[in-house]
Amino acid sequence: MRYSTTLLNRSGPPKSTRLYLSEPVPVSISRDEESNKISVTPCAATISLDELCDSGVTKVLQCFKASSVHPDRLIYCLTGILFSCSSPDPFGGPKSNPGYWVYEGTTAADLINFIINSAYKTYLGWKGRFGLDAVVLNANRVLDLHNEAGINKKLADELVLRGMNRSNHREFRRATMIPQNLRFFGVSDEAEDLNAVYFTMQDIRSRFKLD
Repeated sequence: MRYSTTLLNRSGPPKSTRLYLSEPVPVSISRDEESNKISVTPCAATISLDELCDSGVTKVLQCFKASSVHPDRLIYCLTGILFSCSSPDPFGGPKSNPGYWVYEGTTAADLINFIINSAYKTYLGWKGRFGLDAVVLNANRVLDLHNEAGINKKLADELVLRGMNRSNHREFRRATMIPQNLRFFGVSDEAEDLNAVYFTMQDIRSRFKLD
């Protein structure tokens, strides 16, 4: 497959995107059970878009469910990374109209379906594989973040909160809240509320340059 090179911004999406010069080769998301990681691999051209999307969602959820935290937490964490103006198509874009603004779902299941479907449609629509690769890379990154015995607990919490914000799955509050079932594993603090973990928006902005 021939496709054009693209000038990349180190901290963001391609500065310019060119269409493929030949039809994109169908690829699928595969899971390695031993490492519990996903990757993009070539697949049969006869597989439909719906089948690719359904399989991709299944593989990602298999990895997330094999983790020691609630899979919805990992979905929101992934969303916190991808739903950014600096992300590649189909998630990023200008601050006035980033790609993720078209999302209208109400559940974590809606989110992962939107993420996988959007990435595949962009790739097979001859607009580049940057979005699909970003999904796979950051899904693995999210898994790594939660396999480090709490070393990056606060970073992970901030990504979850950001994902909940960007997907509009919670009411805005001055002190943001993570429900108990989505908290980081192995965390207990008698001083904390039993039902939530709290951060202020200032805490989050100090760790991320939110666009």
